Amino acid sequence: MKRTILAVLAAIAAATTVVAGEAWAQGKYVHANNSGYDNLDPHVVFDVGRAASRINFYDGLLRWVDNPPKMIPWLAESYTASDDGKTWTFKLKKGVKFHDGSEMTADDVLYSIERMLATKKGASSLFLPIIMPGSTKAPDKYTVVITLKEPSAIFLATVPEILIVNSKLVKKNEKDDDWGQAWLAKNVASTGSYKLKRYDPAIGFVGERFKDHFAGWGPKSFEGRHPGHRRIPALRPDPSTEGSEERADPRAGIDARLLLQHP
Repeated sequence: MKRTILAVLAAIAAATTVVAGEAWAQGKYVHANNSGYDNLDPHVVFDVGRAASRINFYDGLLRWVDNPPKMIPWLAESYTASDDGKTWTFKLKKGVKFHDGSEMTADDVLYSIERMLATKKGASSLFLPIIMPGSTKAPDKYTVVITLKEPSAIFLATVPEILIVNSKLVKKNEKDDDWGQAWLAKNVASTGSYKLKRYDPAIGFVGERFKDHFAGWGPKSFEGRHPGHRRIPALRPDPSTEGSEERADPRAGIDARLLLQHP
């Protein structure tokens, strides 16, 4: 079972860091995908084929980067583990903004974890065996303590799959105790590198750079390399490029931030 989980995580990590053939059309990065984007909920989608929506719209406490993949602090600035390996304490970065301008805090992390466990979808299978619902605590605004049922050798490698949603925004859109699933299937509530500009399950989505992303943007970002162009359409081929040298890349799960910002 552990080998299977690690294989899935390795595939997702590799998908986030693959250096794809760049497809530029009218100042846009176009990425093709081999499966439909019928759901944008980060706690529902977990397959590699639809990873790009999770990677580009959402952030986790930790993040896989580079090739070969390595894990770095992301929304969390640091973490520690107890001697028995059961208690993990994450210190959050301060001043991280959601797309609506509100600040991300420990309450959002707690809600995201409880939501994932309650819906029992997506990456929840990684955490249901080791995290008891209601056991995660927030001693203060920027500290999250996750207590495991038992020590887990693979827990840290799975932490990047805990993606954080804007709890207040999602709660406003909950219906019939659905944890906002109907709304998040076609909307985004996050801190991620890109904001949702347009979404059509039959076509794909268009993301627009989130200028206030906590990680910042450098000269190798999309806008830095292509001044005046800000939008990143993703996941379906642009008909205007098919048959030309600027075909959309067929590989899934591209992290546009890494592709466009790293050398």
